[in-house]
Order: sequence, then structure tokens, then C-alpha cells
Amino acid sequence: MQLSDEDRRKLQLTELRIAKDVAGLCEQHGIRYALIGGSALGIRRHGGFIPWDDDIDIGMLRSDFDRFIEAARDNLPDHLYVQHWLDDPHMGAPFAKVRLNGTRLVEATSMDTGGHKGISIDIFPFDNVPSGFRELPWKLQLLFWKRLLRYKTGYTMRSGSTLRYLADLPIRAAARLISMQSAKRHFQGLITRFNDRPSDRVLAVGGAYDFTRDMLKKTWLTDVTKRRFEDRDFPCPTQIDDYLTHMYGNFMTLPPVAERSNKHTIVDLSFDPDAPQLTDPDLPERAPGARPGRRKRHPAAASSSRP
Repeated sequence: MQLSDEDRRKLQLTELRIAKDVAGLCEQHGIRYALIGGSALGIRRHGGFIPWDDDIDIGMLRSDFDRFIEAARDNLPDHLYVQHWLDDPHMGAPFAKVRLNGTRLVEATSMDTGGHKGISIDIFPFDNVPSGFRELPWKLQLLFWKRLLRYKTGYTMRSGSTLRYLADLPIRAAARLISMQSAKRHFQGLITRFNDRPSDRVLAVGGAYDFTRDMLKKTWLTDVTKRRFEDRDFPCPTQIDDYLTHMYGNFMTLPPVAERSNKHTIVDLSFDPDAPQLTDPDLPERAPGARPGRRKRHPAAASSSRP
């Protein structure tokens, strides 16, 4: 499914509406959070969304994430729904989404899964990373259980090479033998195992990248500064250039035109016809990149290494 300029911008503004409600809840309850990933890159390079981006990513330390889930269950506006992986049997990745009721967005990788499919933003918890000899076996176990749960919940998985297919055989077999509840309980315990020990590094196990890029300095989530994203200020890492270099390398260089496309392959998209009319923020020219409403049309495609 190809997104028109109009639909892509409408999707971005819908996600911005969700993010503003999430930010308000966090600020009301003293919950620390920061825009991360492509959203942080958008702040730094474009003053808002990357023109061809299609999502918003928020990161929190585990203690703040747990408080957010509790607060969101009782205090989010009625038009929003918090989808937490431990509560939802259709969600296999260890993070949360805040979804807008009355809308629909289906990605190719999750089209065969159930659960709420509303337009959403992603909330990622970050957990302490062990030091020394414990780090490698911990990561290997995380990869095993992460892949097992994605098989178990029906996500479309790319087997890739013959070697990857063979390596996945025991994971597929284990996924058939263990219950969803037991798998999630074990995985959650593994993810949070080292949170009672000091660490200057944290990892988003449910992140969209790999364990190298999704492993951050803890200070990138605790030392934050508000910057303008579209028409609202949101916190992001104070050392944003260091963070973005870690994530993307030469982050100010735009990718080739052919690679400026949606990160997610969207197969179904619908908006709430009863929602208030979304208005495009009146922003100054943003450079480099296009200003809202003047964006080239690109097909939905896999993500580029340079957003």
C-alpha cells in the first residue's frame, strides 16, 4: 500500500496528537521520558517528523515505564488505549503502544496477529545491561526468547539464509511446547534481571534495531533537554549529537532519494471519521528536508540504515 502525501501527513499529525496526550500524562505524574530513534533525529535534523517517517518512538527507564503503564491504565483519555505486551496475548515484543480508538493501521509483519490495530506510538522500556562475562550469555538468551515470542504470536518472520532457518528450528519447536504466559513471564524476568545492580548502560530489548544500537548510555535517558518537535516541546537526550551518531553515524546526511520511504510496510490504514479535524502546524522552513505539506510521495518500504 502506498501512502499519499496527504495520508502520510495525516498519519503523522494523528501520532502527534497521541504523543501530546502521553507527554501530558508523563508530566502530570513526574514520569521521565524522551523522544528517541527517528523521532530524535527528526527533532535535530528537521524540527519535527522526518518527512517520510511514519511513527513516534519514546524511551523510558524501566522504573518510569512501569509507572507509566499504571498511570495510563486509569488516566489516559477515553479515545486512547494502552497496549502492554504482558497484558495482550497478541503482542510478542516487550514494549507498549498507545493506540487511538476508532482508527486502524496494519503492518505487513503483524497482519496475521490479533488485538487492537489502532494508529499508535511506541513506548520502549530500557533495562540495565550486565558487565563482564555475563553480558554475552544474557544477550544470547534474550535473542532466543525474543524470536520465540514473535513466532508464537504470529508475526511474519524473515528466515533469511538457510543457516538462519536451521538455527530457528529449535526456537520454532520450543514455541509450540511452552505456553504464552510462561514464555512471557520467563522473558520478562530475564530482561529485568540486572536492574537491581548498578549499570551505566541500558538496553531496549523490544527495540527496532539490534542490541548494539538499542544499547544506550543511561544518561541519554536521564539527562534530557526539551526541543521543538512540530508545534510542541518534547524532551530528548541533551547530548543529542552523541546519541544520534551512535544510532545513525553521519546523521545530518540525508539518505538517497530512493531510500526516503516509510519504515513500516503498511497494508491497511483508516482514520477516525468522527475525530476533530487535524490542522497542520504553521512551522518555519525546516532544513534540510521538506516542510509539512510539501513532501514527495514514496511507497511504503523497508527501513533504511540512514533515516
